[in-house]
Amino acid sequence: MSAEDRADISQLQSQVATLIGTDANKSVATIVTEKVAELLIPEDRKADLDTLQEIAE
Repeated sequence: MSAEDRADISQLQSQVATLIGTDANKSVATIVTEKVAELLIPEDRKADLDTLQEIAE
């Protein structure tokens, strides 16, 4: 394998790691749910939702 090939592989690995980030081992559905919740639920209301979740369980 040439040095250029190794450099290309290294660059690809870096890009993939950036894309995955902290979402490794999560399903697409889980990631989407988390991202939508971040966008739709104000920070000051999250405690209320935690309480509702606890009641539901």
